[in-house]
Amino acid sequence: MKVSVLLTTYNHEKWIAQAVDSVLMQKTNFDYEIVIMEDCSTDSTRDIVLDFQRKYPDKIRLILSEKNKNDSSNFITAWQTSPSQYVAILDGDDYWTSSHKLQRQVDFLDTHPEYTICFHNVTILYEDGSHEPWDHACGKPKETSTLEDLWAGNFIPGPSPMLRKGLFGEFLNWFDTDRWTDWPLYILNAQHGNIGYIDKLMGVYRVHSEGLWSGRSETEQLEEVIKFYKDINADLDFRYKETIDVWVSRCYGELAREKAKELEEYLSERNAKDRAWNALQEALQSRPYPTAPIEFVDVSSWEPDPEQGRWLAWQLQILNKEWHDREQQLRRNHNKQLQKLRKQNRRLAQQLQDIKDSRTWKLLKRVGHLRVKTLGR
Repeated sequence: MKVSVLLTTYNHEKWIAQAVDSVLMQKTNFDYEIVIMEDCSTDSTRDIVLDFQRKYPDKIRLILSEKNKNDSSNFITAWQTSPSQYVAILDGDDYWTSSHKLQRQVDFLDTHPEYTICFHNVTILYEDGSHEPWDHACGKPKETSTLEDLWAGNFIPGPSPMLRKGLFGEFLNWFDTDRWTDWPLYILNAQHGNIGYIDKLMGVYRVHSEGLWSGRSETEQLEEVIKFYKDINADLDFRYKETIDVWVSRCYGELAREKAKELEEYLSERNAKDRAWNALQEALQSRPYPTAPIEFVDVSSWEPDPEQGRWLAWQLQILNKEWHDREQQLRRNHNKQLQKLRKQNRRLAQQLQDIKDSRTWKLLKRVGHLRVKTLGR
C-alpha cells in the first residue's frame, strides 16, 4: 500500500459525500486506501460513510467511535494501523479538486527523499458567503521550508499535506487528548527533513461556524496555540525552548490585545481608586517590562476573576511600554531634526566662510570700496 488517506469527520452530513468522492476520483499508478474516522456524529454522517464503505469495501476502512470522544485517539489508531509508505490528510468538511493530487505528491516524495512533508495550494471557501474565495498561497510559500519555519505557525492548509511515515516513534504524551493533530504532527515529521511546496491549486478548505478551528474566536485560537507551544516544548525536552519562547511571547502579546478589547468596557466601569487597581499599578512600576505574562502580581483577591486581573495588569504593562516607546521615539525624532538643522547651519556657515575667503569675494569688496569712494566724491 503506497498511500493511506486519513479522513476525520464529525457532524459533516452536508459535506462528507463531497470529501469522500474527491478521494475516490484520484487517478494513480499505485494502490491507496481511505480510512474514515467517524466520531459518533449526531447527524447522518455515520450513515453516509457506512453507505460508502458498503460500495467500496476494498478501498474504504472505517474507524467508528462508540461515543463522541472529541480527541485524536482515532487518528492515532488510523496512523498506527495504516500499512502505507505515505499518509494524506483530509477533514470531512473539506475536499480535493484535482484527480492527480495524490499522484503528484507521491511523485514528489519519491524523487525527494530528503523531504518528509509536501503540501500544495488550496482555495479558502467561506460557507456563509461573507468573503470571496481566495487562494491560501497568495504570497506563494517557499518551495522548501524547515522546522524553523514551522515553529512560527502552521502554514500548511488542512486539505493539502502528504507525510512520509516511519520517521518518529511514539506520539506526544498529550496528542490523543488534544482536539487537533495537524501542526504537532508536522513538527514531529519536520525534525527529520524538509517541507516541500507544490505550486498547484488542488483542494478547498471550508470556513464555517461549525469548524473545529475556524469556528473558534481569535482569543480561543491564541489560547490554544499557547497551550500547544507549552505542551510540545516540554515533550521535546525543551530542545527548541529558545525558539518557542519567542513565539509564545508574541502570542501572549496578541492575546493581551484581544483581551484588551473585552476589558475596555470593564475598565470604563472600574473604580480607579480600587485597592486592587492601585496594587496592580504599583506592581507594574516595580517591574515595568516583563517579557512574559505577569506572574508576579498577586491577583488572588481580584474580583470577579483573578485571571482577568492578570490580563488587566499585563495589558497595562503593554500600554505603558507603548507609551514609553512612543515618548522615546519622539525624543529621537526631535534630536535627529535638531542635529539635522545644526548640520545644515554648519554647512551654510562653512559655505559663507568659503565665499569670504575666495578671490571673487575680495574683488567684490575692493570694487565696493571704490564705488563708495566714487559716490562720496
